[in-house]
Amino acid sequence: MKLWISLFFLLIHSLAFANPEMIRHGYISCKACHFSARGSGLLSPYGKGISKAFSMGGGEYKPGSIAKAISFNGKMAHALQMRGAGLVKKNPDESKIFPMQFDYLTRLEISKGVSIDATLARVPYNPPALDHHTEDNFATHFVFRKATVDIALDKKSSFSFGRDHLPLGIGLVDHTTYIKERNRMGVTDFPTQGQLNFWSGQHQSTLLLFAPSFQEAEGNGEFGLVAKTETMVFKKLAVGANILAGRTQSIERWQLGQFVRYSAFSTVFLFEFDYTVRELRATGKSFSQFAVFFRPRYYIKDYLYFGASFEHVSRKQQFKMEESKYGPSMGLKLSRNLVLEFDGRLTKREKSDQKYAMAQLYVNLW
Repeated sequence: MKLWISLFFLLIHSLAFANPEMIRHGYISCKACHFSARGSGLLSPYGKGISKAFSMGGGEYKPGSIAKAISFNGKMAHALQMRGAGLVKKNPDESKIFPMQFDYLTRLEISKGVSIDATLARVPYNPPALDHHTEDNFATHFVFRKATVDIALDKKSSFSFGRDHLPLGIGLVDHTTYIKERNRMGVTDFPTQGQLNFWSGQHQSTLLLFAPSFQEAEGNGEFGLVAKTETMVFKKLAVGANILAGRTQSIERWQLGQFVRYSAFSTVFLFEFDYTVRELRATGKSFSQFAVFFRPRYYIKDYLYFGASFEHVSRKQQFKMEESKYGPSMGLKLSRNLVLEFDGRLTKREKSDQKYAMAQLYVNLW
């Protein structure tokens, strides 16, 4: 039996990230607080106000003189997101501290209803640079996680074109979750896409076509489509589903996902289930996989919660595997920008006795 113990703690981040727990306040649409209809990324002025109101300090958001100056009368928005990690293993020689993320986010309003959104990131691994034998230097470690042109069609719909992450499921930030990590399997998470977004107070939907961004490792460029929808069934209960069909040089994949967000008695429940089938194009053989995610959180205050999480992934046929991960969590929203989180994990997989602990530090500035 494979036993990994992973401890993720001291997570400091901001609500610049999509927050699916906002269902407890009756929010279903990401557009309510984010510039992007799909959530994540930069917060709108209203979103910053909500973020501050729900922090320990509370109060009203008032931009300072520097923020006003660099926003050019609201035409631009900026943010920095940084993440470092420390890995501790049984063998001290394998323990290390290393940078994981350094992102600069920006948004420029070109004209009324037309904007450019971009996220420039420094990454530790750059597949195209290695595939094409480019010299590994400082510049080769920078990539655009996001670079889109967004056009508002009306007050409840928009079109965007460019590179961005695929909008699957609840929209969790953590890319180590099985519903994200195991479904990508080497395929990059920010393909080039053209997408239509629709939203209202009770519903949001996305339809998109995607293609490689030339940032993928050789052979992993994927073409496909995604459709996603989510509806508020009744107050504080939202149910959604998504489908994906994709194709690379070697694999075709089809994914069906279902997810639920529900809040009652100061507790938020997030649930997601994904079923994926992949077919090896060379042999015609296929294998299936399902992943499940469940996370309850009890909010003592808007800025303080205690919770837990459970994940499981199962892959069948020639790539058979079983793995589960679960543990407690807590979070304290110190200010508009900072949240202190503790996330413990006990991970079990067959045929392994490796143990390790990891700490991650998120810092966001705007």
